[in-house]
Amino acid sequence: MPRNTFAKTFIRSENGTIAVLWGMALVVFLALAAFTYDIGRLGITQSELQSFADNVALAAAGELDGNSDSITRAEGAAAALIVDRQSF
Repeated sequence: MPRNTFAKTFIRSENGTIAVLWGMALVVFLALAAFTYDIGRLGITQSELQSFADNVALAAAGELDGNSDSITRAEGAAAALIVDRQSF
């Protein structure tokens, strides 16, 4: 088979076309799955951070009783909770 004829036959051949389409679809599917996982982790992280901020605010608010040193105690309670890495 002459070289020129082989090249024309190879270019016009449609064998294996479905494999290329399946390969492209697989790449898109895997990218979509990875994106879904990332969005889920983002939501979980946001929820954990919101819970932590709520707990710090509640700890500080629990110290606000109207006494003259209540703001100092509230700041101390918030700082103690933020420094405590075992809570979250």
